[in-house]
Amino acid sequence: ELGPRYLTPFFLRLDKIITNEMTAISPVLFILTKEHTGSDPGEWLGKTLRTLGHSEENGDVVLMTMGPNRESTAQAAIDNAADPSKKGGFVYIGNVHHAKQDWIRALEHRLHDFAHHGEVHPNFRLFVSSEVSDTLPYILHNSIKINTECASNVSTSFQEAILSTELPQNLNKDSD
Repeated sequence: ELGPRYLTPFFLRLDKIITNEMTAISPVLFILTKEHTGSDPGEWLGKTLRTLGHSEENGDVVLMTMGPNRESTAQAAIDNAADPSKKGGFVYIGNVHHAKQDWIRALEHRLHDFAHHGEVHPNFRLFVSSEVSDTLPYILHNSIKINTECASNVSTSFQEAILSTELPQNLNKDSD
């Protein structure tokens, strides 16, 4: 008998993955499902990074979506955040499956170099989202994978809504 522990879905704590599991050479891959198109994990990631003290306004976060002719912008964001002589940073590239194949191969080579030659800032973190594709073999095999499928029941949906809500900073302070 499996019991409720194995049958009850749990809420993923992205902040814990960022602080405890990710490294400069282990990107996060948000797996997009065709059944739930339109859901962008970049918004969730941006909110989570803000709770950890990082933001686009602070200059240590880049959130972008891949589209026509966006490869050079994406590469520049990765190069800047990964540069060992700079401050590091967080880069999210959504919909990588829309990128040109030569750019995907170049990204794979770059990630391989990070992993095997160590020429990457220790505070660099890469997040990508993609539909399942056989064009992302390195990213699929060497990343932390998060399935972005919608919750399957009301209880899980409610739990996700409560845990993802940003609370006011002064919640515990006495009001006048």
